[in-house]
Amino acid sequence: MNRVEQLLTLDVEQLKQKKKAIFFSKRLGELLGMDKPFEVEIQELSQRRVTKFMGEMQNSKGNIDIEKTVKAKTHIVAEGVSDPQMNDPALKDKFGDLIPTDMSSLLFGPEITKIANAILAISGVDMDDEDDDKGYEEIKNS
Repeated sequence: MNRVEQLLTLDVEQLKQKKKAIFFSKRLGELLGMDKPFEVEIQELSQRRVTKFMGEMQNSKGNIDIEKTVKAKTHIVAEGVSDPQMNDPALKDKFGDLIPTDMSSLLFGPEITKIANAILAISGVDMDDEDDDKGYEEIKNS
């Protein structure tokens, strides 16, 4: 079987599925009084979105800008967290009518970078090579 024939055996719907994982939020687990981390479902972002966010991390000279990186990572989390969704009406009722990036910052605080890196990793970009404890576990599509 040649390569084209092999590709023709692929399921189109399976190709369209986003990769998902569970991020274990120690912060929310502690705040909720749980004896384990709170599970947050994250999902892969399209390469177009990843490229956009990666570009937003740079200044006009092409160097990484810390302030812009924090802002971009907050956007990555707002889009990449699929459960709970950052625009959930019940969350807005409880915590105020926040936009998704502000909701992400409120809920996840200092974990924003780790969550964003996990989302980028399942999207094909590894931002955290040095840390063996990824803080997330991939969900196998069935």
